[in-house]
Amino acid sequence: MRELNVRKIMFLSCYTSYLYILYNYFSPDEFDNDILLVMGNSKIIFKDIIVKENRKNGKNPFNSQPIDFEYYDDNAKLAHDFYLDKRKYMELMKKFLKKNFNINLFNFYDASLNNLNDGLNLVCDTCKIIVGIDEYYNKDSFYYAKQHNLHGIIISKIYKDYIEVLDCNCSKLSLSHKYKMTRQELFEMFTSDKNKRYLFIASCTDFRNNIKDNLFKINNILYDNDITYVYKLYEFIKDGKLDDTENDWVFRICAFECSIHYKILPYQLSKKTIFKIS
Repeated sequence: MRELNVRKIMFLSCYTSYLYILYNYFSPDEFDNDILLVMGNSKIIFKDIIVKENRKNGKNPFNSQPIDFEYYDDNAKLAHDFYLDKRKYMELMKKFLKKNFNINLFNFYDASLNNLNDGLNLVCDTCKIIVGIDEYYNKDSFYYAKQHNLHGIIISKIYKDYIEVLDCNCSKLSLSHKYKMTRQELFEMFTSDKNKRYLFIASCTDFRNNIKDNLFKINNILYDNDITYVYKLYEFIKDGKLDDTENDWVFRICAFECSIHYKILPYQLSKKTIFKIS
């Protein structure tokens, strides 16, 4: 199989972005975007945020994005706050990946150190794990020894004396987004009192793309052409330029950048993908 690589476009969060990366790793076509069709039941919306309060309360700009999604179930019923609950959409991803691509995803919430050790022992060419960490203890993170920030990483390879990590967001980025850590360092980040101890195990030995067979079940919400959010984003930036202090303005721009990177671009790419294969 090919090397694991971070994509230019992210997807919703670090965890689902890693599923996007692993999907391309397992797929024969590294530029395949069919996984984004999981957004077929989603509608993009603008969300008001209070920039000054979020920044003063120490929130990560990623968690202050002015763009969000509404998710509709198979009966076209709105599921409120669906994307705010990682467990809900990771369970959706689990079913979606198995049904459409024969990728197995095993989800652990509040995992134990034994679960993590078992997961590390499974890492190989056909199996990778995503681990939730507290970046306060990660020396390769911007938040190291400054602030508790929950994040995810992929364990890509295991060596005798160290672990190779793939990280979509670290302070000492190489072109490959990879760095090394010891097991003990990983355990410290994982067992932090602040960490939620997420652990996701993805494996695939027989990739199959069945998405075309199931495409008819995707709601027409994906064809939605409402671009009201674009005008509201313009107001969001314009108001900040007029009213913000320098620190608030930087925070606002970072939140805006996250929205483009993690939400707007993959959403638009999902539309392009459905037209391509339908």
